[in-house]
Amino acid sequence: MKKLFYLLFLGLILFSCSNNDEPNDDEIEEKWILVRAEYLNEINELKTIDYSNKNITFKFLTTGVLIIDGGDNIGYNPGEYDYHFFKEYFNGVQMITFVDINNDRYLHSFNNGIIKLDSDDGIDLFFENK
Repeated sequence: MKKLFYLLFLGLILFSCSNNDEPNDDEIEEKWILVRAEYLNEINELKTIDYSNKNITFKFLTTGVLIIDGGDNIGYNPGEYDYHFFKEYFNGVQMITFVDINNDRYLHSFNNGIIKLDSDDGIDLFFENK
């Protein structure tokens, strides 16, 4: 019985741990710099557009408004857009985080300080917090 208790306790600890590299929505709701976009062209070649020196900012306000500044890009023109984050669950466990920007749905991921917004239409946007 003691072994079963310890196994359950260990399982509870392992499943309650989280990845501290993944920011919560409050940390995402700030200014991010668009550094590049990737997409597949008509012959399925991966193309990259470098925005790292263009100073295009995406500022996610806590009010659900996204303000884009700094020039045109493959994603959105400068201006204000509505956004919200939502999560999809499988058997009660969060599996995927999405962001909806102006009714466009993006798979949201965070890795090594880079946010990736992966769209259904094949254009992926990459951001750094600077």
